[in-house]
Amino acid sequence: MARPTPVRFIIGITLTAAFFNFGLGDDADNQPALQDCQKADKRVDAWIAALRKERTRIGSKALEEIRDENKTESVVDRLVVQLRHEDRGRRAEAAELLGRFRTDAVRAMPALLKALKDPQEIVRDSAASALGQIGPEARSAVAALGKLPQRIALA
Repeated sequence: MARPTPVRFIIGITLTAAFFNFGLGDDADNQPALQDCQKADKRVDAWIAALRKERTRIGSKALEEIRDENKTESVVDRLVVQLRHEDRGRRAEAAELLGRFRTDAVRAMPALLKALKDPQEIVRDSAASALGQIGPEARSAVAALGKLPQRIALA
């Protein structure tokens, strides 16, 4: 049996605590609410998968759908978690995808700034690019970018 990922484990604990705090944990009538939360979690995963496939498109259908349904925060938060993944490719991809959210990814700036110190160059490059795509809201990142090797700071 596969071990649950830390994100799914934390989400599961949070959902369980929320249901019991609101007196919903013992009521069989609230199963649809739990199923809705699980569907929403799967939907965020599906959007991230769609973003990966649409990487080369300027006008991404998945990105538009995420924004239309006001789920930007959920997807950005999930990508921030991916910035801590053990696989460098996943970390770089998460940074790249965060950049596509532009100003909607401002909440990811602390994680992207931390990614600038990643031991892998591909992750640092992707994080620097994402910060550049965020735009003027990322002005606080200029000092951090100035401390990077010249090749990355000028890219």
